[in-house]
Amino acid sequence: MSRFIVATDDMTKDQERAFLEYLKENRVGWWHYLKNLWLVDTTRSAFTAAAIRDKLADEIAPGVNLLVFRIDGTTDWAGMGPDDEKRSMFRWLLHNWKDPT
Repeated sequence: MSRFIVATDDMTKDQERAFLEYLKENRVGWWHYLKNLWLVDTTRSAFTAAAIRDKLADEIAPGVNLLVFRIDGTTDWAGMGPDDEKRSMFRWLLHNWKDPT
């Protein structure tokens, strides 16, 4: 299991859609509730911080500043935002972004 945090400067809607399609095509779990921030969850070994960076920088969003972190080990997070039946910022996180034990 590999987890990544992807932070970008503002991408256009088309660039965001293209990145989302890339993730979906590769059957990668993702969370994108906050603007300019993506959480990526995958078992695919081809996904590395450099591979994600290169896909964004070379094909999807050339010229956009970005940073990709690989997260290993214990996952500790906290947040503030909507969390009810209709709209939950945390549903995906609670289900998918748990400690990989």
